[in-house]
Formats: sequence, C-alpha cells, structure tokens
Amino acid sequence: MAVRCRYATRRRSSSVKMAAPLATCTKEEQHSVIRFLSSGGVKPIEIRRQMKVLYGDACLSLQQVYEWTRKFMNCISSVTDSPRPSQAHPVLTPVQYGDACLSLQQVYKCTRKFMNSISSVTDSPRPSQAHPVVTPVQYGDACLSLQQVYEWTRKFMNCISSVTDSPRPSQTHPVVTPVQYGDACLSLQQVYKCTRKFMNCISSVTDSPRPGQAHSVVTPVQYGDACLSLQQVHKCTRQFMNSMSSVTDSPRPGQAHPVVTPEGIAAVEAIVKENPRVTVNEIAAHLDMGHGSAHRIVRDEK
Repeated sequence: MAVRCRYATRRRSSSVKMAAPLATCTKEEQHSVIRFLSSGGVKPIEIRRQMKVLYGDACLSLQQVYEWTRKFMNCISSVTDSPRPSQAHPVLTPVQYGDACLSLQQVYKCTRKFMNSISSVTDSPRPSQAHPVVTPVQYGDACLSLQQVYEWTRKFMNCISSVTDSPRPSQTHPVVTPVQYGDACLSLQQVYKCTRKFMNCISSVTDSPRPGQAHSVVTPVQYGDACLSLQQVHKCTRQFMNSMSSVTDSPRPGQAHPVVTPEGIAAVEAIVKENPRVTVNEIAAHLDMGHGSAHRIVRDEK
C-alpha cells in the first residue's frame, strides 16, 4: 500500500512538472516547433494545443499556426519573419536621418521599385522638373509651355525620334488658299477629309462617284421613266462595291415556282376529258401541283 502511494505521488509530481509552461520563449522557437511537428504530419489544431500547454499565454494564435504551416508546406525553411516596409521606417528615422528621413509613403514606393528589379537609387526625371530648368536660362519667354513639355516627353518615350512637328491639315490650308487657287480652294473640312484619305493609303486624287450622281446622269438620257429609283441605285452600288459582278437579281424564296407549263395544261385537259366532274383539289393532288395553278388551268379552258 505504501509502495502504491509512493508511486502515485511520484507520477503526480512528474506530470505537474511537464505541464509547467516555459518561462521564456521566442517566436523563432515556436516557428521551429511548428516546422518540426508539421513535417511529421501533425495537424495545425493539434500543434496549437500542444504549444499552448508549453508556452501558455505567449503561444502563437491558431491563425498564425495555420499561416506558418502553409509556409513550411510551400518549401519555406526560414523561421524568421520577412521584413516589411513599415518595419524599416521607424528604424531609419530617429537614428541616421532625423527629419530628413523619407516618409512612410516614399518607403513603400521605393520598396516596390526594388522588388520590381529597379536597381537605381536616383529619382527618374519628370517633365515638370525639366521645364523650370530650360525656361529662364536658355530660351526665356520662347520656351515651350509645360503642356508641350509633357506632350513631347510622351512622344520620346514612345520611340519617336523626330524633333519636328508633324504637318497638320489646318497648316496646309492657309498656304494654298490665297496664292495658287484663290476662291476655288477647297474648304478646311475638305482638306481634313483628303488628308485622312491620303493617310489611309488612298493615292487617287479624284472623287469617287456617288450613287446620287449616277442616278441623275442615266435617268433623263438613256432610260427615261423606266430608270431605276435612287434607292435601287444605292443598293446596286453597295453590291458592286462588295465585289459582286453579277447584274441579275438573285432569286428570292418568296418568288413563285413556274408550274403552269404546256405539259401541265395537257395533263389537266386529259383528266377533265376523262372525268368532267373531277374537282380542282383532286387534280392538284393527282398532278402534285398547287391549287391555284390547277384552278387557273381549269378556268382558262372554260
């Protein structure tokens, strides 16, 4: 009996010592425990239960245990937290740089640049920075406006190496009007239209004929009142422009099929002579023709 009590007391005391939480621990130590247990196939919830017994209130949360388990399953072997931009900022401010330290927004921006493989530590020049440099020194009042500096900056970034302005339709118009052509010069709208045509690789300098012009030409001269209407001329013009060379109308589904033929008339006459009391429906069914065609033949015979 005394031996049994002594064994029970020793067992109780040993269990109490194992359940005592660790006095000090670090996050890296807990991360190492998670890595060890997860590699053995232990589930995160069971890892959290065992760590709670050892670390007490200092134990990582269940969400953190799940997060680190996913990291180690994704072949991440480091047990230290990755540095974040917001962590770098308070370290640099009071110690090395004082009030001249970059703002938190600038730290985030530079971090994104370095993560995108940009190794330069200097700021890229901006159009607004180039403008005050060239204005008062070299060019004075003749300097380009800030809007023009932005526009040319975009052109050079789009691989345009020419430094001359492209000719515009409105620039061409005042040159040709008073000198060569006078009042017969094209209007500004027509100059714009022709400029678009030539830019679209149209080399012809003659106007394309329009359907309305063709209608007024052929109506009174050749065909008189039998001429096609203006709507029909427009329709045929579209067809010829769509590479259709046929000048005949395409057959339509609604057009009647010609079934009143001499052979059909002779067949109807033979049936009527044989049986004068035969009906039109019987004739149409016997000859496989429409009721209207059979009725027309019988009516014409009378």
